[in-house]
Amino acid sequence: MTYLTRNGSPLKCLLIGYNGVGNTGSEIRVLTTIDDIREAFGVETEITIVTINAVRTAKIIPEDAKIKIQEISFTPHKFVVSIWRLCRKHDITLLVEGSTFKQNWSKWLLHAYLWAAESARYNKKHVIAYAVDVGELNGIHAYRSRVDCEHMDLVITRTEIARTRLEKLGVTRPILANTDTAFRYQTPSVSNEGGRKVVGLAPIEFFHWPVRLKLWCKAEDRYRWPFAFSWNAERRAQSEAMLERWVALAKHALEAHDFDIQLIAMEDLDTPVCERILERLGPLAQGRVKIASSRKVPPQEMVTLLRGLDALVTSRYHACVLSMGGSVPQMVIHHDERLSSIYAEMDLHEDYLLHYLQSDLTERLDSTFDTLVENLTEQKQVITEKHDGVYLPACRQNMLDLKSWGEENFKLHNAEPEN
Repeated sequence: MTYLTRNGSPLKCLLIGYNGVGNTGSEIRVLTTIDDIREAFGVETEITIVTINAVRTAKIIPEDAKIKIQEISFTPHKFVVSIWRLCRKHDITLLVEGSTFKQNWSKWLLHAYLWAAESARYNKKHVIAYAVDVGELNGIHAYRSRVDCEHMDLVITRTEIARTRLEKLGVTRPILANTDTAFRYQTPSVSNEGGRKVVGLAPIEFFHWPVRLKLWCKAEDRYRWPFAFSWNAERRAQSEAMLERWVALAKHALEAHDFDIQLIAMEDLDTPVCERILERLGPLAQGRVKIASSRKVPPQEMVTLLRGLDALVTSRYHACVLSMGGSVPQMVIHHDERLSSIYAEMDLHEDYLLHYLQSDLTERLDSTFDTLVENLTEQKQVITEKHDGVYLPACRQNMLDLKSWGEENFKLHNAEPEN
């Protein structure tokens, strides 16, 4: 057995991500990152997972001799102290949230990840951004991201576009571009043969982001104290209009194409949207429409469900990524660069990519879904070829790059097997 060591002891890795909130994609990323770390550094590596809900995270990733789950407070001043102490105790801090360098969800999340990088650096420990994405950054967000990336030991983005964005910010250190770690997640093969076709709808509430610091607000506007969603009258009206579009699309799939509907809440926050869609469908949904929520469905089961669909309409990036392991034909209603980037890579952006604010969205939804249904076999082949020929090898490269970096910076220990 071989593993990497520092000062004669196995490496200690700290994983900083969006954990404990019921986000399927983030949780799968942690699972696959653990696999990468063990393959790259050795199974003796000690791993600590930072979360805001230890009980919830432990149900997905049980603690053992080499995995520890550390709950921390979401309150800014407590978070700052906790992260500093944790980074000081670990050899390597890995930023493992896909949306690390993005400010559209919340500038506070971005600065939380950057603080982790700075805490590790100030304590003379190593920092890695692992298969992350980069959004449009400005002001202090752009400045801190540039400075922190320049001082990181290893930066791997999950798209070429993300690498280009960092370079445009002025980052001069080498940046590797591979893909998301979730592609390596394996499930048994699934099939829906013999039954009515099923289309998955994976919506998101577009209009309550970004999260803002707000000490007092209505209970329904609260994200987690002290943060609140950005609701106002205009945003609520836009949310209502989007909900009606989802309902209309579901009716079209049911009535025009005889699909059953699987509503998919990839994160806790998506569940109310799915429930409202189901309610609006009324009697039409009886026996034909189901909800799978991350509140009840663990991420491993959610991946199996996604890969068993006959088609998918998603606003969630990881619904797209994880369903590709089942070669599921799909279309997108997107709001940022993550889905538009991967659809451009697959050359599906012209026919199957819709923006949530485009003026003709209502008219385009049904017609785009019609096109998808007409071309299920063709798109299935495209996705299979991209998944197996491009994304899986790129995902493997994440681990190989991590392993190469580790072997350059730490000592390899060969342990004799026990008799």
